[in-house]
Amino acid sequence: MTRALDPLPTLPTVAGGLALALLLSACGGGDEAEQEPDTAAAEADGEQEQQEEQDIELVDPMQLAPDNLCEVLSDETLSDLVAEDGSYAGNQDGDSGRPDESTLENSGELRMSCITVSNEIDPTRTHSLTYSLDISEEHHMDDEHMPPLEEGEDDPSLDLGDQAVSEISEDGSTAEITAVDGQVLVEVQYDTTEVVGDGEGDYTGEAYLEEDELLELTVGVAEEILAEVDSNR
Repeated sequence: MTRALDPLPTLPTVAGGLALALLLSACGGGDEAEQEPDTAAAEADGEQEQQEEQDIELVDPMQLAPDNLCEVLSDETLSDLVAEDGSYAGNQDGDSGRPDESTLENSGELRMSCITVSNEIDPTRTHSLTYSLDISEEHHMDDEHMPPLEEGEDDPSLDLGDQAVSEISEDGSTAEITAVDGQVLVEVQYDTTEVVGDGEGDYTGEAYLEEDELLELTVGVAEEILAEVDSNR
């Protein structure tokens, strides 16, 4: 006579499976528990930074603007950059450096610009300095359509405003600075070129200042403009 087989022990197997599932679930929950504080901290930091930005008081651009941007730079700076004997020309006496309240009403921004060039009688060397100041009713970096600097472009070594970036031309003769400080945008371009002949009647423009010196002089212009605006707060 054949003996009936004992039934399979299914209950312990199911119980074991449930225990394993609970254990894995508990492990996964632990990971989430560890990640949640980090996520919450990051969100809190982001909210704090956003609140700090909102707490920065906006100032009337007409209050921040100098009477004439073209008269802001010191004689010492112009002497170092353009002409030691003061023989320079440009639009210092024009209206381009004066704030125009009508443009503020139309566009929400004030924009002033100036150019200064050397009058020294030197056929081989030229000096030109172009700079502008744009003061907005809002923070410039808040402009979603056209921020003056892209994310990651900032060069902290320049130590200008909130963010700043520099560029030297390929031939080393021109330096450009863009600096943003809240509502204020400063752009400076300084060019120094020396005409050099090859002895065969051909001439080319070349740099005659070291790049470090060229950049230092350009940064100095941006510093003076930002200091003038800051004095009006």
